[in-house]
Amino acid sequence: MRKTQFSRGVGNRLKFARDEAGMRTAGQLADRMGLAELTVRRHLRGDTLPDVETLMRYAAVLGVTTDDLLPRLDSNQQPAGSRIAA
Repeated sequence: MRKTQFSRGVGNRLKFARDEAGMRTAGQLADRMGLAELTVRRHLRGDTLPDVETLMRYAAVLGVTTDDLLPRLDSNQQPAGSRIAA
């Protein structure tokens, strides 16, 4: 999975979790997160990835786990540059 695919996957999962949490706009989520709306929009579009701490805060605010926000990789597929054996 390429970085852009991964970023978009995170963004899509964030959007789904946001909608499930009853928040319809990036602004609502930004207010709850204490982040700039532009930052949240970039995460939702997959333009940028949130850092680990921010991902954990998203999970807490949205009532999901960090695993719920990360796209799945096939068992034989590893991120580019990964040194971890599958």
